[in-house]
Amino acid sequence: MVNFAGQLRPTLAAAPDNPPAPPETSGHTWLQRMVRLTHIDTIITILRDHHSGPGDADLDGMPTAPFGQALAATSVALGEIRHTTAVLEDLWARHTTDIDTWDHEHLPRSVRAHVLALEGLVG
Repeated sequence: MVNFAGQLRPTLAAAPDNPPAPPETSGHTWLQRMVRLTHIDTIITILRDHHSGPGDADLDGMPTAPFGQALAATSVALGEIRHTTAVLEDLWARHTTDIDTWDHEHLPRSVRAHVLALEGLVG
């Protein structure tokens, strides 16, 4: 479990940076924050797969493995935003407006609230 946490820490500490933000943007865009969340989910899945097996019962998600249960629940929560992120990444690739207008047109308050909740979860 310690090895798993050590391997996950750099991903959790990394700042959102993809897709690249327009030069006039200060801070991180909502889409970058969403992509970061899906990246965290991917890394959790990769690490769980890598560390699964004999001797790694603490990651199996069973009631006797609270760390595994927490990882599984986190992955389910993060997975909920994966489809929305993929759709928005595709739309962003074809954007023609400034970032504020684009965010207003594509990210309703409910999506932004969901992102904030997920960031709180992984924090």
